[in-house]
Amino acid sequence: MVLLALVLSHLLVSFRTLYNYMTKNRPRSLTTGSSSN
Repeated sequence: MVLLALVLSHLLVSFRTLYNYMTKNRPRSLTTGSSSN
């Protein structure tokens, strides 16, 4: 159970960072709804 939770959390973090990185490199016209620093 603990291992599964760890893997899931790791995947979540990876996806989060990847998503943030992608949205950061994209023009602002595509990301007008999200205003994250």
